[in-house]
Amino acid sequence: MLRAFLDASTVGQGGEKDTRHPFLAVAAWVGAIKQWSALQGKWRKARTRSGIDYLRMADIMNPENPQYRDWSDRKRAAVISRLIRLINKHVLFGVSVVLDLADYESLTRAEKDLTGRTPYFFGAAACIGAVARELTLRHIEEQVLYVFESGDQGEPALRTSLARFAGVSERFRSAFHVYSVMPGTKRQFPALDAADFLAWEITHHAYKADRTARPFLARTDLDERMKSLTVPTRGFFLDHQNFQEWVGTPEQEALLLEELDIRRAGRQRKRKRES
Repeated sequence: MLRAFLDASTVGQGGEKDTRHPFLAVAAWVGAIKQWSALQGKWRKARTRSGIDYLRMADIMNPENPQYRDWSDRKRAAVISRLIRLINKHVLFGVSVVLDLADYESLTRAEKDLTGRTPYFFGAAACIGAVARELTLRHIEEQVLYVFESGDQGEPALRTSLARFAGVSERFRSAFHVYSVMPGTKRQFPALDAADFLAWEITHHAYKADRTARPFLARTDLDERMKSLTVPTRGFFLDHQNFQEWVGTPEQEALLLEELDIRRAGRQRKRKRES
């Protein structure tokens, strides 16, 4: 069995002068459970030496954050570089999905129904679909145990979205290689720091990049931190031009829509009984 650590990051909507679109990224690293155990043990020690309980990119990269205000750029880079070296050594591959939130909000109600009605659900489902696609390309048939961050520090909208996967059908789980989807904290699972890193880097790259340049997530345009990754990473960008596209197989897309229809029908029946 494989394990994947998944996280989300948003950026944008920085005021009237900020005309760039806001973005949401959902990202996941996938690897063998034994390799994750090795990474987590080493990273736990690295965090202790650095004097941090966990790594949150939004905090560590914010010069105004009181916890990191006295950190030098060199220390910041050293901590992140240590995490990247562990990812390179222990992780199988990574995937990320970026959504243009302004374009998502411009969708009609019917179109949003096809995405699960929230960008976080759509991003999470697309990310899980991207993992399944990568496993198929690699001829790997193992299932994946997904872990996402819970608690006060976790993104509430992502938690709510991923909770919906708890009741999906066996057919869905089999087609998407999903063994289970479970919450956890960064104290329990230090590897969640790695997912936080990838989601933050990808969404900030999307925010800064030239949207007219394709492919949108070209590695050549990434920051030096991302360029030092040797683990294969595959990114997908979804905006008004391709929200109707799916990063998985047609069969997986059909199953997702089937699950959404089942959920909507169930809610409608419940409302009728209560009225």
